[in-house]
This record gives sequence, C-alpha cells and structure tokens, in this order.
Amino acid sequence: MDRSSHRARVLRYGDDAGARVEDQLAAEEPLEIRIDGVPLTVMMRTPGHERELALGFLSGEGIIRRRMTSPRCASSPTVSTRTWRTS
Repeated sequence: MDRSSHRARVLRYGDDAGARVEDQLAAEEPLEIRIDGVPLTVMMRTPGHERELALGFLSGEGIIRRRMTSPRCASSPTVSTRTWRTS
C-alpha cells in the first residue's frame, strides 16, 4: 500500500471558494535518526526511501563522508515513527 498520499475532503479557496471537495494530500510521518542508539534528529518526510533520506542527511551533515563508510540502517517502527540507527 502506498502511504505517500491519502484522499481527504478539503475546503476550496479562490474561484471555487467554499466548495468542499475530495483532494489528494501528501502524507507526512516523522523519521528519527539515531547514531549508536543516541537520538540525533527527527525530521518530517513523505513515506518511502527512508534509507536514502537518512544517508543523505548524514552525508550533508558530514557524519559520513564516503559510500564505503555508510552505516547499516535498521528500521524500528513504533506507533508513528521509523527509527534508523547506525550499527
């Protein structure tokens, strides 16, 4: 099942002001990144490609420098958060 978007009733603005219609909305979920079990950051993201997002963030922050030093990531789903840890 694709969790990146969902249907919802919305109130239109502009030319159709006041009209209630069905629309497709982007979904957001938190992604927590941990280093050796220590929380580093939480960011909101559209579901999907969590590993790439986490590795891109770690690379951009200078925490990892080359592909060879990329950490192994493990998913730990909880109620609404996916946690990625280096190990």
